[in-house]
This record gives sequence, C-alpha cells and structure tokens, in this order.
Amino acid sequence: MKIYPRLVKALFTFIFLFCISILSFNRLYAQRVEGKDIVLELNKLQSLAKDNFKVKEGQLNQLRELQVETNSKEVVLEDSLVSSTNKQIENIEWQLEQLSAEQPEFQNEMYVKLMEIDENLESESNEEITVSELKDSSYLVLAFDEVKVDGEKSGEEDESVEAAEIDFETDIIFENLEVYGFVDWQQLFSNESGTYYGQFELDVAKRILKNVSIEAAIAFNSEEQKFELGAGYVDVGVIGDGMDAPVRGAFLKCTGIIVGQFDVPFGIDYEYIPSPDRKFVTPPLSNQMTIDGLNDLGAIFYLQTPLFTTNIFTINGLTEGGFSVGGRFGLTPFEEIDLGMSFLTDGNNFADVSAQVYGLDLRIYLNSLELRSEYTLSNGIINGEIDELGIGSQNDGYYFQATYDFQEFLCCPFFIALRYGEWNNYLRDRNDNTLQTIKRITAGLGYSFSEVLGLRAEYLNEIYSDDWSGDRFTVQLVVTF
Repeated sequence: MKIYPRLVKALFTFIFLFCISILSFNRLYAQRVEGKDIVLELNKLQSLAKDNFKVKEGQLNQLRELQVETNSKEVVLEDSLVSSTNKQIENIEWQLEQLSAEQPEFQNEMYVKLMEIDENLESESNEEITVSELKDSSYLVLAFDEVKVDGEKSGEEDESVEAAEIDFETDIIFENLEVYGFVDWQQLFSNESGTYYGQFELDVAKRILKNVSIEAAIAFNSEEQKFELGAGYVDVGVIGDGMDAPVRGAFLKCTGIIVGQFDVPFGIDYEYIPSPDRKFVTPPLSNQMTIDGLNDLGAIFYLQTPLFTTNIFTINGLTEGGFSVGGRFGLTPFEEIDLGMSFLTDGNNFADVSAQVYGLDLRIYLNSLELRSEYTLSNGIINGEIDELGIGSQNDGYYFQATYDFQEFLCCPFFIALRYGEWNNYLRDRNDNTLQTIKRITAGLGYSFSEVLGLRAEYLNEIYSDDWSGDRFTVQLVVTF
C-alpha cells in the first residue's frame, strides 16, 4: 500500500525534529534552573507580603479603635489631625486591597469567614443585627465594596438582619461566576469576497464545589447561520496537588472526569479552535480534511503529571447508533517539549469498526518561537464524517507551523506565522488507486491593540493535484470580552 512509505517518512521527520530539539536542551535546562531560583525568590517575597499584610491590618484596627474611643468620649480633634487619621486609614485600606488581590489564600480565608457569619445569622434569625455591627468585620470590608468601615457612624443602623442576609446570599450566588466570550469578523478577498462572521461564542463558568465546576458555551455556526450549544460539561477533580482536589497527590498534578459536550481531545489543534487562541484564521489542512475539529457528547478521563498527560474519551461517535473511543498520550520530558500520540476508533461495537484515526504531534517552545507539527492517518473518516467508501478508504496529512512573537524582542505585540500542510486521499475502490493531493501554504501576521482587541491578516495558497491552484487573502478582527 502507498500509505506505508508516507507513514515511514512522517515518522522519520518526527524523529528528526525531536533530535533537533534535544540539541537545545542544555541551554533550556540552564534557563529552567534559573527559573526555579526566581520562583524561590518570589516565594520569599510572597511570605514577606503576607507578614506585611498582617502588620497593616493591625495598624488599621488600632486606628479604628482610636476613632471609636474619641467619638465615645466626644473629644473634638483638630481638623488637621482628623484629616491625617482618615488619610492613613484610606492608605492602609488601599494597601490591604492590593495585598489581598495578590494573595488568593486570603480571599479563601475571607470566604470561610463569610460562610461562618452567614450560618450565625441563620441560627440567630430572631435577633436583630445592625449593619454597623456587621461592619466590625474586616473580612466584610475586603469582600464587599458596598460595605465601608471608616470610623464614621452609619445612618443605616436600624436595618434588620433580613437585609444583610439578602446581600450575603446575592454575593454567594455570584461567587466564582465567570461570564466571557469572543467574536471575530472576517473580510475575505477572493472569488467570493465579502464580510462574514467567523466565530461568535458566549461562555459561562462557575465553581459549585471546591473540586466541581460547570461550563457552558453558546456558539454561532457560520455554515448554518444559527446559534447552537458549543459546549456544556461538568468537570470533577479527583486527585491533584492543589487545594481544589479532594485527594492530594505528590506526583499527580491533576486527575478527574469531564462529562458533557466538549471539543474532542485528539492531537493538539483542538486546543486552538477558538479564534483568540489561533494565530491563523484557518485551521491546519490535515485536521480540516480528517476529524475537522470534532465536537460531541461523552466523557473524558484526564490525568496529568510533570512527565506525561493522558486523556481517554468516549463519545457518541459518527456512526449512527454507534460510539467512539479514543485518547491522547502526551510526553513532556522538558517544559519546552511536548510529544503526543492520539487514536480514535468509531463503530457500532469493537467488532464492527467503521473508522480508525491515528495521530502524532509535537510542540517546541523556544522563548518567543513556537514550533508545531502534526501527522494524521485516517481510515474511513473524511471532513469529520464517515466516508461513504468505508474503512478501506484511506487519507493522511501533516503540517509544519512556526510562530514568532516580537513582544520580547521589539516590545511590540506583533507576531508572524508560517505553515505548510499537505493532505492525500487514496481512493481504494478504484483499480488505479488514484491519488488526490492538496498542498497548502499559509502565511499570517497579527497585532494586538489590547488584551481584548486584535487584528490579523492571512494569505492562503492551495495547489490541487499539481494541476490547479487557488488563493485568498483574509483580514480578521478578534474581540474578547
């Protein structure tokens, strides 16, 4: 079969790139050691900031006690002294806000205190608690903007605990709730010139427990010109080295299960489907002609360690009444290197297989330069659908991609990108085994006006079976919110 020489060539190319990356390990490893020293220094600074936070909080409490004492004794201070004291309080409160923003653990402690106060309010619902009494808690000062403790008597001392409970419940409901999204417009210059929506997506995410979060996305389907569910899943963390997982693991960074609708984790391009994450306007040719950004209902088991990552998934699949199973195994010998192997099997059962897809991928990070490559071999799947010719129909493709960001070199949020891809279709039902080949060269550049606004341009040229070619130029405006 013609497919095996191509597979061997791709494997040798893959090994060659890996050998090149090994030559840069010495310099990268030295940088990594230097980075660890920087992390140690940052930890020291974090400890000093925590101690400073406690000192400032003590100073603030002393100033508040002084003001309460002077008001109770009806001692009239000179205007200059009052102004100086208030300025000190405002300065210390501002420093506390800055420190608390840099120390997430303090926010977690504040949240625990708020929950304790909320439980006390429920248990003592027959007793009236005034707003001025609630203001005595410095945690409330840091957690809610609408409650300010400045030593002055509040005019709302007659409010009951019912109003306070409403404020608590409202803030708890919206705690950790994130709403974000993005949209991009494209101006196409080709035989079909015009302005189009590229992607339009609205996402909502919320952590409902320490180890459980939910996320949903409504996305615009540009082909069918309608909005539909792009994602909707529950993520349950089981083991991890952070505070959010119920079981902590020294070696396991995180382990958990995702259930719902999601982008299928095959290869690495699925990580760059949203337009803000993709440097190019178009996806790689080999992915587009094979699995084509597969999105489906199912479940994922994920596991991540410092050395390797694993994603095992099962989804509804492409066969009617069937299912698909697959996964990706990634190896990370260094932080700058990521190697991966992927597979997917689709059918009614394990004995009746309709399609199989295999993939290899590689990522290399060299400061501002990112190199990326994938090879995909597909039996029975083309353009994200089951091929009518069956599993005997084979096609494969690969791409090489390089992106350079000038932010560090020129202090300018500007990047350039270049990609070459090739896809081959082997028609197995024909006696002459006719080969269809598409070659694509893509060049792009982009500029970020801010964190939420970016402008990109892409030139794409395709050659079909060496006898026909076409090109197009696209300008894309990306907005995130």
